[in-house]
Amino acid sequence: MTANNLPIWRRIAGHLLLLLWFAGCTTTQQTCNKGCTPSALKEARPRVVLISPDGKKKVTVNIELACTDEDRQQGLMYRKKLGEFDGMLFVFPVESEQSFWMKNTYIPLDMIHINKKKEVVGVVENATPHDLSPRKVSAPALYVLEVNAFFARKHGIYNYWRMQILDLPKQCTSL
Repeated sequence: MTANNLPIWRRIAGHLLLLLWFAGCTTTQQTCNKGCTPSALKEARPRVVLISPDGKKKVTVNIELACTDEDRQQGLMYRKKLGEFDGMLFVFPVESEQSFWMKNTYIPLDMIHINKKKEVVGVVENATPHDLSPRKVSAPALYVLEVNAFFARKHGIYNYWRMQILDLPKQCTSL
């Protein structure tokens, strides 16, 4: 049976599926909104690239996004492990000093604070699991990237590194 002999609804459905498949292959820079589901994020494999001030060194991190209040409050709580090049990018509505705690967080973390210009402004190194004391840097940040403890030291990441956001799902809003 050729495509022309198929019922119209099957041809339309086939075209829609093809369109959806192409839409999932985006490389636009975007971030979460309410239509952005964890499964959509996993399929899209969003990531950030951290770039040294001289541009000679780049480190790529596969990310999950925490864009809503609920996602930011949950963060990486209850996780037992995090891949070597995996992390969570917290996106805040307003740039300000961001404070974190480690309640119900089982893995030690680095917290890389990044301003609205997408430049690193400070790193909280090796935040202790279950510690309820506030962890922050004294500079405003719009983003905070949580990664395994000592990730920043291992890769030489410090102030003035830049962040590039890649391959975020189409269901999310543009940055």
